[in-house]
Amino acid sequence: MASAATSSVPVATTATVTPADVLGRGGRTLVLMCDVQPAIMAGTFRDSDPAPVLARMAKFLELARAAGVHVGHVAVRFEDGHPEVAATSKLFSGVKAAGKLLKSDPATAIDSRIGALATEPVFEKQRVSAHMATSLDLPKFIAENGVDTIVLGGFSTSGVILSTVCWAGDHDIRAVVLEDLCADADAEMHRVLVTKVFMKQAFVMSSEDVVAAARSA
Repeated sequence: MASAATSSVPVATTATVTPADVLGRGGRTLVLMCDVQPAIMAGTFRDSDPAPVLARMAKFLELARAAGVHVGHVAVRFEDGHPEVAATSKLFSGVKAAGKLLKSDPATAIDSRIGALATEPVFEKQRVSAHMATSLDLPKFIAENGVDTIVLGGFSTSGVILSTVCWAGDHDIRAVVLEDLCADADAEMHRVLVTKVFMKQAFVMSSEDVVAAARSA
């Protein structure tokens, strides 16, 4: 039974999700592309080219929009001086010291290659998980729109994707991770997460399988 703290969040009732289901439920699904920002990708793709992943993202988002699901974006960025960073934050203290991820930096915009629409919500955050957004309230958006499934892609697998999967699992929200739309600077970390860890709380599949299933339907 859901606790009082989570009772406003719709509870997923179907235990199994197939590629054909991902884009077949209309407004009950929210596709979130997370931290697809040049400033983030500079670290994630130190030794590889992000272009193939971004091309798959753009292809998937085009189909998602046509299917009538919600599409949103998550971005991490800070005010000048990083007033949002606590002195106790191990991760973001380093970001502050380096003067990175400022809202004023064009490299923190959503990468233009995925074709984000001006009408699509951007959940801006100063923490790791998507649910910590401050510009828009993600849990409120989910509850108000009757969303019970979130579909995730983005960077990095061990950062925003892992944190958001754990949050979704704790709040009875069905999570689908599109493993070929995620990446991590540590390829082995990515492999372990998508093949062993995420499966405990989420459904892991490829965007190409979802696209193929949607087109055949």
